[in-house]
Amino acid sequence: VMTSGIHCCRDDDDLAKAVKHMEGLNVRRLPVINKSKRMVGILSLGDVGHSASGDLLAECVKSVSAHHH
Repeated sequence: VMTSGIHCCRDDDDLAKAVKHMEGLNVRRLPVINKSKRMVGILSLGDVGHSASGDLLAECVKSVSAHHH
C-alpha cells in the first residue's frame, strides 16, 4: 500500500532536477523510486555534495539552509 502525496524523485531523474525538487519542497532528503514506483533509496544533500557541480551544490545548500534559520 502506497500513501499518496509523497514527494520523491525517480532513479533516472537528472540530479539538477532532483535538487530543484528538493529546493521547492525545502527538504534535505528525498525518497528515490524506480519505474515500478518502488523505493530504491534516499537522495540527501550529502549525496549531492559528493556528485554535484559546485554551482548546483551551492544553489541547493543556499536555498535549503535559508529556510532553516
